[in-house]
Amino acid sequence: MLNPFGAMKKLFCSLISILILTLSNIQTTYAIDGLSVWTQTNTDRYEDANNANHDAFIVHDSKIYVSIYNDTTGVEIWEYDGTTWSQSNTDGFGDSANIGTDNFIVHNSKLYVGTTGNADGVEVWELDGATWSQVNLDGFDGDTGNTRVENDMVIHNSKLYGAAKNANGIEIWKYSDSGTSWSMVSTNGFGNILLRATYDMEVYNSKLYVGTYQTGGGTETWTCTTCDGSDWTQTSTDGFGDANNTGIEEFINYDSKLYVGTVNNSTGTEVWELDVASWSQVNTDGWGDANNIYSPNGFLYDGNLYYGTSNDTTGAELFRFDGGTTWTRVNTDGFGDVNNTGVSGTITYNSKLYVGTGVDGEFTGAEVWRCTTCDGTDWTQVNEDGFGDYGQTPWDYEENTDIAYFGLLGSSLYASTGTWSYIPRVWEAHTASTDLSLTKTIDNAFPNVGETATYTLTLTNSGPDGATLVEVTDLLPAGLTYSSDTP
Repeated sequence: MLNPFGAMKKLFCSLISILILTLSNIQTTYAIDGLSVWTQTNTDRYEDANNANHDAFIVHDSKIYVSIYNDTTGVEIWEYDGTTWSQSNTDGFGDSANIGTDNFIVHNSKLYVGTTGNADGVEVWELDGATWSQVNLDGFDGDTGNTRVENDMVIHNSKLYGAAKNANGIEIWKYSDSGTSWSMVSTNGFGNILLRATYDMEVYNSKLYVGTYQTGGGTETWTCTTCDGSDWTQTSTDGFGDANNTGIEEFINYDSKLYVGTVNNSTGTEVWELDVASWSQVNTDGWGDANNIYSPNGFLYDGNLYYGTSNDTTGAELFRFDGGTTWTRVNTDGFGDVNNTGVSGTITYNSKLYVGTGVDGEFTGAEVWRCTTCDGTDWTQVNEDGFGDYGQTPWDYEENTDIAYFGLLGSSLYASTGTWSYIPRVWEAHTASTDLSLTKTIDNAFPNVGETATYTLTLTNSGPDGATLVEVTDLLPAGLTYSSDTP
């Protein structure tokens, strides 16, 4: 909000002049599709000092749901109807050992989420209306080694599948859609004890694909059709032929083919394309920069495939796939700021692409960038760095450092941020509303020739939002000459 201020000008003699005052101390705002203000919708940590950053975010049944990590009293699920936040579950679903979750998924109009951190084994919970119910046995079958449901669950052949992280090798489980009945449909680690985690699962060409993580031997990609435990097949060579490809980030269905980006800390991330049965690399390693070590965000926009990189050296890079092995770079390093080290979230809103960054720096904050053609020429930043909370002192641990999630509720755009000190916040973009008023007074209404008269102009913004780029123009009355002004 603009604080009231005064500007005085002294005048004498007999010339006419124009005075233009630019109000440089007004809060900065950024226009986005007619919107210009981001407002925090929740209280910091949802009024619980033990709540840390968001683990998951989804829009379901006309509400936003977020999962909040809490290693003291247990994970909390909160819901937002566009007006009010309220807690949806009991802390930890009644067990403080359930300290976090991975991503939400909607199946048969119900919301599901898997927990992490429980020494008794992972739990899967279902929201039906307003009631949460556990729909598996702890650890799926009492196996305390199943410590979390990995990343995305997936729906294949109308059934819900989840991957359980296990030191003896990853396990794939299928839900019967009844009670707590799940079936294990893979061997541990597909026969390799070193395959202990997955990064993503996806359905392509009527088959379920699982991407694994492995150090020392390279990632493996496995597929099944019936997925009853009998028809798993490894579809790629270990590491796609490079042991430095230790994991995959995200499967993307595009143009009747399946794409995936690798984690490679040696020569840079690789993007591989599956055309029904054959894998081919479609980029040069790291797009020619070994510092592009992984591509955590693949997405589709305006009929094109894009990948954003993580680059701690020169800043995040964004590429558009043009077919074959041709890619077009569509941003400058870090969007002009080396501290923007990653592309952490994307969404299409009002036929425009929005990209959120993750940052690594002392005096920076997460940024939101927008484009329409997205050819590298029309990027516009549409938030203030860190939504106005960024490092004013070295390593300000409450600055908003990354945009993990975007979502749409009704006609509004929302963004979820985290901080170095793990403060979860949700922001809404909305139309700016200002109420400007201008008053003008003079200390000597009838000055004699040669005397000085001082006018005072006071501009007030009664809000509720800040104003920007405001100019005040004042035309001097005939017979007066401009002398000076004091902003």
